[in-house]
Order: sequence, then C-alpha cells, then structure tokens
Amino acid sequence: MERDVMYSRRVMMTGAGVAAGAVLLGQNAWGQAQSAKEEKRERVEEKEVGAPEELMRQHAVAGRLLLIYDNAANPDSTWARPSAKALVSTAQMIRSTVDEHHMKLEEEIIFPLFQKGGTMTDLVTTLREQHTVARRVNDAILRAVEKGESTTEGSLIRDLRAYTRMLAAHTAYEETSLYPQLRTVVSPEEYERMERTLHEADRKKMGPQGFAGLVAKVAELESTAGITGLAQFTARVGTERTAMGTPTR
Repeated sequence: MERDVMYSRRVMMTGAGVAAGAVLLGQNAWGQAQSAKEEKRERVEEKEVGAPEELMRQHAVAGRLLLIYDNAANPDSTWARPSAKALVSTAQMIRSTVDEHHMKLEEEIIFPLFQKGGTMTDLVTTLREQHTVARRVNDAILRAVEKGESTTEGSLIRDLRAYTRMLAAHTAYEETSLYPQLRTVVSPEEYERMERTLHEADRKKMGPQGFAGLVAKVAELESTAGITGLAQFTARVGTERTAMGTPTR
C-alpha cells in the first residue's frame, strides 16, 4: 500500500514536471516567435524608408533647426528672440546632426557614387565645398553665442543669415537634382547596400527612439527658443505684416 502511494506521488511529480517544461517551452517558443515578428516588422519598416527619404527627412530636421537661426537673425517685433542658451543648443545640435552626421554620410557614401561614375561631378564638388563652409560658419556661430555675443551684433547676424541661406539652397539642389539620380549611378545590389549602410548609421546615431525621438528633441528645443508651432509662420496678407516681419502688398 505504502509503495503504491509513493509510486503515485512520483507519477504526479513527474507529470507536473513535464507539464511545467511544456509550458516553459511553449512560452520560449512564443517569445522567439514574437521576437522574430518584431525583427521582421523592423526590417519592413526600414525598407519602406528609401535612401532619398532617409536623407530628405534629415534635411527636414535641419530645416526646423534653421528656423531658430532665422528667428534670431530676422526677428519679428511680436516674437521673442531666442535666448543665448537656446542658440548654443541649436548650434550644437546642428553640428551633431547636420555637420557631423548628415554631411558626413553624403561625403562618405553618396558623393563617391556620383564621382566614381563621372556623373554630376560639378554639382558634387560645389556641395562638398559648401559642407566645408557650413561647418566653418556654424563653428563661428557657436563660438560667438558661447562668448555671449548678442544677435544684434553685425558679424553674428551675418553668419546666421549666411548659414541659413546657403543650407536652404544646398538642400534644395540635393533634393531636386542629386537624390533623384541615385538609382541611376549604381546597380540594384549596390543601391540596397547603400540603403542598409544609411539605415545602420541612422540607428546608431539616433538610438532606440529613432527618428521620432530626434524630432521630439527638436520640438523641445524650438519651444525653448520661442517657436510655438507651424501656425506661427502663417503669413498675414494684405497690408499687415507677414509672420516673418516683412510687409506684403
């Protein structure tokens, strides 16, 4: 009788162990399946953002940062000038995201593709030269605002306006002339490798929050600089002043 009871207990314990193991295996398999689904979804999302879009949304981030520069150099009487702290943060973010990331990607990945094939080489040469000038001018802006120079001083205003004007033209030419030709200067295989390289560089730069996290940081900086949103830039027509401070007729 006692042996039968002990045997029954062993059977029950063995059965419970098998059941627990099955549950753990099932949970592990489910977790692996979910992880695989997430990785697949990430790969799909990355493929949905092509190289031109990847580069152009970097331009858009730069454009929003340049709104702060433009506001500092061309203030409307109804707008508060960005503080020195906000300008320092803007110059530092431009250096990090534009000068040292976006421009570097173009110089190391995009421009060589055109130069190798002898395509649009004059434009690429000009774009490279403007990268050099942009870094120099932004460094001058950063040094000036770190030293406490006022945006009412001529040299700082000239640098802010020069940087903003040049970058506006620079990105416009890249988006209308250079980027649309990317697929024509490389094979499909090279194009895919180039896209992967861009995606990996962006992930490394922006971290786990990705592009949305970068945009959130820009929006926070805009707020500290006195920019309240897109509606602030709506032009006032007629005889009133525009949102940028220039009368319209």
